[in-house]
Amino acid sequence: MPLHKSLTFIKQKVEAMIKASTVETYLDSIGKDDVKEGVYVSLLYAEEEKTLKNNEYMQTYYEGNDKTKAIVGYANVGPKIYLNLYVLIVSTYTPYEEALKHISSIIAGFRNKNVYRRFKNDEDKIVDELGNGFEILDKLVFDIHTLNFEQNSSLWQSIGTKLYPYIVYKVRAIAFVPTDDMKIQLPVEKILGYVHSSDDPKNEATEYKKSVGTLETSEPINKKGRIEIINSKRPKHK
Repeated sequence: MPLHKSLTFIKQKVEAMIKASTVETYLDSIGKDDVKEGVYVSLLYAEEEKTLKNNEYMQTYYEGNDKTKAIVGYANVGPKIYLNLYVLIVSTYTPYEEALKHISSIIAGFRNKNVYRRFKNDEDKIVDELGNGFEILDKLVFDIHTLNFEQNSSLWQSIGTKLYPYIVYKVRAIAFVPTDDMKIQLPVEKILGYVHSSDDPKNEATEYKKSVGTLETSEPINKKGRIEIINSKRPKHK
C-alpha cells in the first residue's frame, strides 16, 4: 500500500542521512513506555489534498504494462485520493548532543533534496529516484511543518514522554488508486451489424464486419462516402 511504502521509504532515507551504523532507526510510534535509543519515524496524521481531487476515469491496460503493446482491457477507475502525510522524526539517542546531530543531519538531507520522483529526462530515459520496491509511489515532496508553542506542548503531552529533539515533515502527496473489485472490460474485437446506402431505393441492408483497426464492408455506401450503422439486427421491410 502507498502509505506503508511511503513511510518505509522515509525511514530508509533517514537512515542514509544519519550515516551511523550504530544508530537504530525504527518505523514505530514513540510513547512513554519502552522507548529504545535511536531514531523514530512515526505518522502523526494524514489529510486529503482536495486541490488534486479528480473524477472517475477509464483506465486503459496494456500488455505487460507497455503502452507500445496491445491493449488487453479497460476499467472504470474511481478518483485518485491524494494524501499529505505529517511525519514525526525523533531522536532518543544519548547523549543529547548526538540526538541534536541526528536531527540536524536529517534537516540538511531533506534541504539538499526534498523531492523524490520517477520521470523521463531529456534523453527520454526513465530516472527513478524512488528505487526498487517503491514502484507504487510516483512522487514525494518534503516540507518542514512548524508547530507553534501550544501545538508543541499538546504533541508531547499526548505522547506522554519527555521532550526529545525532533522535526515534523509534511510529505505530499501520495496517491491511492482504488483497485478492489475492479472489473476489467475486454477490448472490442468485432462488431456485427448492417449498413445501408441512401442510393439503395429499397433500403436493403448490407452486412458488415468490423474488427479492431479494420472495417470490411461491401458496396454500396451512401453518397457522402459514410457507412451508416443501423443496428445489430437486419431491419424488417414493410
